[in-house]
Amino acid sequence: MTGKDNREKLRVLVSHAKADANLCAVAYQIIKASDPSERPQELMEFITNVRRDETDGSMKLPIVITKEEEISLMTRYGFYVDQKTAELIEEQLEEGEFYSRLADFIFNDEKLQDEMAGAIAIFDCMIDRRYPYHKIDMSDALTMTQEEYDVLREKIGEDTLETIDSALAFDYEQKTERAGVVLSLIDSGKTREERVIMLTRALGYYENQIMMLRRRELKRHLLRNLIEEDN
Repeated sequence: MTGKDNREKLRVLVSHAKADANLCAVAYQIIKASDPSERPQELMEFITNVRRDETDGSMKLPIVITKEEEISLMTRYGFYVDQKTAELIEEQLEEGEFYSRLADFIFNDEKLQDEMAGAIAIFDCMIDRRYPYHKIDMSDALTMTQEEYDVLREKIGEDTLETIDSALAFDYEQKTERAGVVLSLIDSGKTREERVIMLTRALGYYENQIMMLRRRELKRHLLRNLIEEDN
C-alpha cells in the first residue's frame, strides 16, 4: 500500500471513528507498516486532521486500550513524550523536519517499541495543545524588564485594563462582537509596547478563567470521591 493510500485510510478513520487512544492504536499500526520516508507526512496529517476535523462516530474500533490502561500508559509515557515535544519545539524546526524527528522518536525510540507505548505516544501528541506544530517566527517577540512593564502598566492605567476585563466578561451574542470590542480597546494603545501590555491583560483573563474551571472540576472530583467513600 502506498503512502497516499495510507493517508487516505487515516483520513477515513478520522472522519468516522471516535478520537481516542484506540484510534491512535490503529493509526500507529498503519503508520508503522509504512515506508519510514512516508511516516512523517502520515503522522502530521493524522494529528492535524484529528485536531481540525469532526467525526461522525459511525465507525466502532476494537478496544485495544481500556480507559484504565490509557491512564496507566499516560502516567508511564506521557511526560517522556511531552519532554520530546518541548525539545523539538525549542529547536524552532521547519514543519517537515519537526515531524520527521517526531516520527523517528515515536517509531524508533527504544522506550516506545511496544505497540501500546507507541499508540499512547501518538495519543499524547493528539491531545497536546501544542499540535498541530507550526514554526513560530520569534523576530517580533517583545521582551522587557519588570520595571519597564510596571511603568507601561501605570501609563495605561488600571481603569483601561479593568475595562478589558469587563469587555471580555460581557454577555455578547456573537464571539466576533467580543473580539471587535476588545480589539478596539487594545488598538487604543499609543505604542506597540502599550498594546502588548493590554493584550497580555486579555490573555491573563482567560488564563484565570481556565484555572477557576480546573479548581471547580477538582472540587467536584473530590466531592464525588467523598460521597462514594461514605456509601
